[in-house]
Amino acid sequence: MSKDRKNENNFQHLEGELGKYLERKELDDKKSKSSYLFLMIGFLVLVISGFLYKKSLDTPVETYKDLTSYVESIRQVEAKPFSWTYEEFEALDAQHSAASKTRVEDIIKKYGAPTSLETSIYSSEYESLRLLYQTEQPRRQVELLFVDFGGQLTLAAKMSSNLFPEPYEDIVGENSHDWTSQEFNNLRVGASNGEGGVSLDEVLSTYGPVYVAESFGTVDYWTIRIQYLNHETSDNIFLDFTKDGEGEYQLSQKHKEVRNW
Repeated sequence: MSKDRKNENNFQHLEGELGKYLERKELDDKKSKSSYLFLMIGFLVLVISGFLYKKSLDTPVETYKDLTSYVESIRQVEAKPFSWTYEEFEALDAQHSAASKTRVEDIIKKYGAPTSLETSIYSSEYESLRLLYQTEQPRRQVELLFVDFGGQLTLAAKMSSNLFPEPYEDIVGENSHDWTSQEFNNLRVGASNGEGGVSLDEVLSTYGPVYVAESFGTVDYWTIRIQYLNHETSDNIFLDFTKDGEGEYQLSQKHKEVRNW
């Protein structure tokens, strides 16, 4: 075979290999572009989904104009786990007549959509909005009433149950104390606001942990109700302690259900 013929065959072989290479490269490029395209689409979907999810969580409540549209804007907000504390509840600025510093928008932003909300007419004259935050395990709730006074929603009333102030979060426990009629009778009951009554601290230090504890209150009063139970006799002691102006809980009411006294 001549040298020129050999070179021609080599050239044709290289040309064929080059053609195959270019075909493979073109196919790989297509696959790469397809993969890149799919990756970009997937990335965009994730970004958009995340944005929409965050938007649903952070959807702001519109500026209050009328109650109907305002309620609808609240319904668009995502709910959050119940996170209320007694201290946060206590700090809410409730006013019976003046404008409140506590705004619905701030409540929704921090605690999410309420468990339920409803509108009504307050004092036969003013539109009102009631927000209820509730959880079952353990059962706790916060209820807020906002009233439209002159085109502005004002927190006019607040109520709550089973939010315990420090240091009374963990007063429930085992107790074997056997109450006597004299011990019960000696418990000093104060005024309706607790003034002059025996303190909750004194009762706990004397008689120990309680069987059940509840707490509830409004703007003016906050009460911690405790129950002592004798499992053998089924004797029940119920004591209400109301917070006075100094922040101390004093006995405002007592009740007993006993058989053997």
